Amino acid sequence: MAKAQGATRYARGHAYAEAMAKRNHRTPNHKIWTFPASAMTATRC
Repeated sequence: MAKAQGATRYARGHAYAEAMAKRNHRTPNHKIWTFPASAMTATRC
């Protein structure tokens, strides 16, 4: 199921934020922060 939402945690996080924006018809109250070379990079997830 998770792979259907995106291949990595990064992709799933962005898919989740997009889905919430569409569901609520507005910008979500939370923000996505991206940190280069963090512990959860695409090569590790």
